Amino acid sequence: MFTVVLTDDGGTDNGGDDSSPAVNLEIRANSTGTTSDLSIIKSNGVDEVDPQNDTIWTLTIENAGPDPVSSVEVQDLLPAEVTQASWMCQANAQASCTTSGAQSGDVDETLGLASGGMVLITIQAEIDDAATGTLVNTATLTLPNGVTDPTPDDLSSTDSDTLQSGAAIFKNGFE
Repeated sequence: MFTVVLTDDGGTDNGGDDSSPAVNLEIRANSTGTTSDLSIIKSNGVDEVDPQNDTIWTLTIENAGPDPVSSVEVQDLLPAEVTQASWMCQANAQASCTTSGAQSGDVDETLGLASGGMVLITIQAEIDDAATGTLVNTATLTLPNGVTDPTPDDLSSTDSDTLQSGAAIFKNGFE
């Protein structure tokens, strides 16, 4: 909460008469919202992915505080190159996941995060053998109404990996 005091003493500009008594005007603003510094980091720890092998992404979600937050939504819509995926949510003592055990497909999870809370979501993804180019995947956090994050740029994280072309046993064509 902060207070601003403005004093009006009647004034004498333009020949005015300063016969009115001084009046104090007070403005108060109360912050009733929640402030929490949340972040998400997505990585599989590599820069290249072989489509013939699974890749494992880790989402690390943290609340640096100061306030706790419930109903934080984490979404990770997996790219088209992913043919099959399973994931699991694990929370430390200051956090919670709404699901338990292995899940499949895209990540859509609601979290509770006290200050100091951390959640790890591990995604094991099978990549289409014919996939080429770059594998780009973004995970995002959506805060509930009334929650302010002082650093909103870290509410999403993208991992980008070059897809290796099919590895050939014989590079020169002679067998």
